[in-house]
Amino acid sequence: PMTTMKASKEGTIRHPKVSEHVVDILGWPTDMISIDFTDNDASENAQTPVHTTLVFFPGNPGCCAWYRPLLFDLVTALGPGFCARLVSYAGHNPYNPQHCNVEQQQETRDASIVWTVDGQIRHKEAFVDRYCTTSSPDDQQQQQQQQQQLIF
Repeated sequence: PMTTMKASKEGTIRHPKVSEHVVDILGWPTDMISIDFTDNDASENAQTPVHTTLVFFPGNPGCCAWYRPLLFDLVTALGPGFCARLVSYAGHNPYNPQHCNVEQQQETRDASIVWTVDGQIRHKEAFVDRYCTTSSPDDQQQQQQQQQQLIF
């Protein structure tokens, strides 16, 4: 469950940090969850850099929130240097009816994103490009020093 923690060799309690966002992907409001392993000890100057990102796409129904406890426990078990990115399908959010009211939103957005497999695939490709790869010059320099691995 969500209270799982891991002690380091020095006895410092470490645990993943969870953040939830609604982001715009190809014009559709989309639920996203980030789980990043962080240190809980303020005396440490540098955190372990991320070397592996687990990218999780849910099955049907496509709500990522249902899988948050599973991915939290997995990142906790794997330890520092691991993170996870979860994303819901476009139009799949049972907790926020305004985001899943596809009939109303399709008048101002590309409905093929929600209604077709190809559209959902484009939606996930855009998610990976935007949230699972480095894009800033600082990140690119760090990535050259240490290659980050994506696992789907």
